[in-house]
Amino acid sequence: MSVFTDKLDFLLAKNCIRRADLSRATLIPESSIRNWYIGKTPSVEIALKIAKYFGVSVEWLFSDAGMQEINKINELKKQPELNLDEVQPLTFQENKLIECFRALDNRDKNTILLMAQTLEKLE
Repeated sequence: MSVFTDKLDFLLAKNCIRRADLSRATLIPESSIRNWYIGKTPSVEIALKIAKYFGVSVEWLFSDAGMQEINKINELKKQPELNLDEVQPLTFQENKLIECFRALDNRDKNTILLMAQTLEKLE
């Protein structure tokens, strides 16, 4: 994948949008979107549409800026599932944290996950 498609995947996930939704909202054919994932590059006009839709710059879409954070999120997605046989009952604080977390939108959930991972690494 390219920096552009990595960032597009990030923006889609962050905003809970599917490729088909992006296609409908921007009038970009789904076939064009699929082509980006096999190595084609969008035209300047299309890149401007996408940047405007997500509220980012075209430069950001194609540069390495922000890739470190995106890679951290991708690493979180790759972490193995917990073995439920090894899980202990949750404390009151843990239950409250989960309750609060579930009330957040996806953007804030991703922020909390990154913060927790950063704190974990500091210990």
